[in-house]
Amino acid sequence: MASTQHTPTELEAAGDLVLPAADELAAEGVSAEVIDAFSVKPLDRATIVASARKTGRVVVAEEHSIHGGLGTAVSRALAEECPVPMRFVGMDDRFGKSGEFEELMAYFGLDSKAIVKAVKSLTLK
Repeated sequence: MASTQHTPTELEAAGDLVLPAADELAAEGVSAEVIDAFSVKPLDRATIVASARKTGRVVVAEEHSIHGGLGTAVSRALAEECPVPMRFVGMDDRFGKSGEFEELMAYFGLDSKAIVKAVKSLTLK
């Protein structure tokens, strides 16, 4: 399914979690501006706010709980300076389990499929 959406969505993550999703989205004609938020404190507010002003929407992905992490810090910064629609990809109050890395990422909804779904929920209306 191709999109005619030309304004990118801001994708934020610590590390390369969102890169496969950005590639999948690009193949479908949906652009994403990727920000490597390698630090929650200090948070690069200037970059995050500038990107949110340009894109008008943000998806934050993190490989752990969505409570009290990067998404919380980003949403607070944007609430104060540039409120935009947001989605969060991460663990939502679930107990951990053991398994292979890729299996666990899919089980907890931390894979590119979940990130693509979050972006599309903001862009394909």
